[in-house]
Amino acid sequence: MHFAATGGSAEVVGEIFDMAPSVINSKDDHGLTPLALALITGSHEAAARLASQGADVNAADTQGVAPAHRAAGHGDLSALELLSGSGANFETQSGAGTPLHWAAGEGESESVRKLLSLGATPDPRNKQGLTPLVMAAARGCGSAVVHLVEAGADPGLVLSGGATVLHMTADMGLAEAVEAILATAVGRKCAALADSQGRVPAHLAAMSSRTDLVETLLPHSGLGPDVGLEVVMARGKELSEEHEGELRAQEALKKPSGPAPAQGLGEEGNTSPAETPEQREAAVAAKTRGNDLLKAKDLAGALAAYSEAIELDGSDAAFRSNRSAVFMSMKDYEKALVDAEVCRRLKPDWPKACYRMAVARLALGRFEDAALAAWEGVQLDNDNAQLKSLLQTCVEKGRATLHGPKS
Repeated sequence: MHFAATGGSAEVVGEIFDMAPSVINSKDDHGLTPLALALITGSHEAAARLASQGADVNAADTQGVAPAHRAAGHGDLSALELLSGSGANFETQSGAGTPLHWAAGEGESESVRKLLSLGATPDPRNKQGLTPLVMAAARGCGSAVVHLVEAGADPGLVLSGGATVLHMTADMGLAEAVEAILATAVGRKCAALADSQGRVPAHLAAMSSRTDLVETLLPHSGLGPDVGLEVVMARGKELSEEHEGELRAQEALKKPSGPAPAQGLGEEGNTSPAETPEQREAAVAAKTRGNDLLKAKDLAGALAAYSEAIELDGSDAAFRSNRSAVFMSMKDYEKALVDAEVCRRLKPDWPKACYRMAVARLALGRFEDAALAAWEGVQLDNDNAQLKSLLQTCVEKGRATLHGPKS
């Protein structure tokens, strides 16, 4: 049922349900139900069939994450509509908060709007005491801030350091959010609140050289009639220089005395394309050098060459695939998986990306995830014997883990 849901086959989902209705809410090792997997993979027809057959739309995984949380965070408006019509609880809390927290924290403005239209409470607090409004502001998503404020979210929460949402949006230059907050009585009071460093929101806008926002905030700033635009802008420049000096001092303290460590090995790193044809040519040359070094079994040299290629052109999935293979040979499976996952994002229709993900997950003992990656690869290339064999291996190892080896 999990595989049928992931593959998006509503018909197969229905046939399995007819044969074994009890599996509809079964959970995998991560606590994911077939419905959750269908929504994660965008298989809305399969999800709708499962919901119509009584699947639990509020079933949370082992981390307390329900389907509504993921749909909100991924900006899947169709899934939110489907879940709402099937009785989903949009007030359920995960570690990060409600689905509205997830949408706001991911900057998914349309998810925020949709959830509010479906009746989500605009101002819930998560375990850390934060509201979706704070998370939207921290993400820099001005349109989400506007949706929340217009729905009645309170902009008056004072955070550590004395900052409010108005301070945050002024600092980031989110004009539409600043105007929406100032349209409320509480928001206008926030304009005169100084943070722990004595800065009102107008000062923060001035630090970013946003004259337009300073003009908007100044009448409500409480700085007095004698403090004009030029004075605030000058003070903002002083504060900005002080802040930059503090950052330089902090960086100097952090700077190691020895040689700099190698960068980007196994981390997601650069995913941007080459900026010039010459840079692209150099990247391809580095990859070719890496291939030669790998054939000569010089793993360290190959790793350095592939990493150089990625720094020059991070958009080439082949570079990631090759470096993932090197990390596998070095038995650094976590880094191999990172590169494989980036490879899949860069080229989602490439079966080799699925293969790289599957072998890394298999090495990490994540058998079900490995099987899923291999299965997705087979869907892309049904004649790929290597992927089919790998899929069988993943499934057998997973069964052996759960039930012990076959006698």
